[in-house]
Formats: sequence, C-alpha cells, structure tokens
Amino acid sequence: MKNLEAAKNKYLGTRFLFTIMAIIHIAGVFINTTAKDSTYPLYAVLDTYFFLQTIFDAVLIAAIVKKVVEIEERHDMWQLQQSLGLDVSAILSAKLKHLAANFLLVQLFEWILLIAIASRSPNFMFYDDTLLRIALSFVSVYIIHLTMAALFLWIEVRVKKIYFTLFFSIIGTLTGIVCMLTSRILSFINPFAWTTTLMNISYVRDRDTFVQVLNPLNPVPLFLGAIVLSILILSLKHTHRVVLEREA
Repeated sequence: MKNLEAAKNKYLGTRFLFTIMAIIHIAGVFINTTAKDSTYPLYAVLDTYFFLQTIFDAVLIAAIVKKVVEIEERHDMWQLQQSLGLDVSAILSAKLKHLAANFLLVQLFEWILLIAIASRSPNFMFYDDTLLRIALSFVSVYIIHLTMAALFLWIEVRVKKIYFTLFFSIIGTLTGIVCMLTSRILSFINPFAWTTTLMNISYVRDRDTFVQVLNPLNPVPLFLGAIVLSILILSLKHTHRVVLEREA
C-alpha cells in the first residue's frame, strides 16, 4: 500500500507544492534581515518562520490534500480499489502516512537551513534551553501540519463541493491572522493560529526602547495538536464511504 500510494502521487504535482512551501519559508526568513541583528537570532529566525506558516501553510496543505484525493476520483479509482479488497479507511491511512513522510523530509531540510541562516549572525549562540526549544518547536510544527492534513483529508472525502476545502483553508488562515493580532487565548483555540503561539520572542518597553525577552517554553500546541490529530485519525479509520459525486 505504501509503494502504491507513492506511485499514485508521483506525477500529481505535490512535490512542486512542497517545494513552493519550503521556498516561501526559507526566502521569507532570508529576506528578513532584522533577525541577523537580533539578540536571539535563532529564535528571531524561527519566529519569522512561524509567522510565514500561519499565512501560507493552511492553503498549501489544503491544495496538497486535494490533489492526493482527486486522483482517486479519476476513472472510478475508489470503486476499483474497493473491488480489489482495499477498504476506504486503509486508503486514507496510507495517504496520511505518505503525507507525514513528506512533511518530515521537507521540515528537516527547512530547519537545517534555518539554523544555518541564524548561525551567520554575530549574536548566534546556544543557550541552556536552546536544544529543548528547538526540539519542542520542531515536533509541534510537525504535529500541527499533520493535524491540518488530517483535517483537510477528513473534509475532502465528506463534502460534495469541489473547492470547499480550499475555501475553508482560506477562511481558517484569515481567522488565524486575526487571532494572532488580537488574542493569545483565541490563538490557542484556533488550530490555524497554533504556530503563532510557538513564537519565542516578545518585546517589552524599557523607557524609550523595546527590549527582546524570551517567552516561556510552550508545549500547549503540541498537546492540543496531538489530541485533535488522534481524534481525526480515529475518525478516518472508521471512514468506510466517501462522496463519489462532486459538484462545483
């Protein structure tokens, strides 16, 4: 099943979308020259990365999920695979595992480059909790991405409207930006704003200037993401029917 899913997705254009995602992240961080002069250049780079993810990733992930589901709708592939003894839940599970592997590879590549970019700053250094922050942030971002992918996959096989998932991702992105700008509590509630709660640096006014201070370690998005992801995976495992007739 794993090899079959890889073969089906080989020419879908998902690699192109993953590449676009990585280019947006790395280019955005590279263009942001303020991180080089930051007191905490590595954390400033990561905060820029989290900000870019909030703006772009939901729509890109929705587009990727849409492509991996669309292939099953061509030439009655759902019915064909079921006639061969494959259950819908097994197909969806294979799709999510394939996406998970791709997210991990892209993220590893991105984070190596992010650390390399931050290391160019004269202020770059590792603190006592740096490795813990990196590990927590890395795993949190990975879980958030998988949660979004599972959510869009869950929606895509249940809704008749062809472009509903993309529309939902756009609305989610807009609400995530609003939550980021207005309320930290709402940012924890809204999955589309979870990456903003991972930001490491806050600015505190000190007389006529603003001073950078580190935020406490924040494991909440990881726990919330793990809970929601577990619920979505269980739901996908109990999915035995999909919408076969789609409408624009």
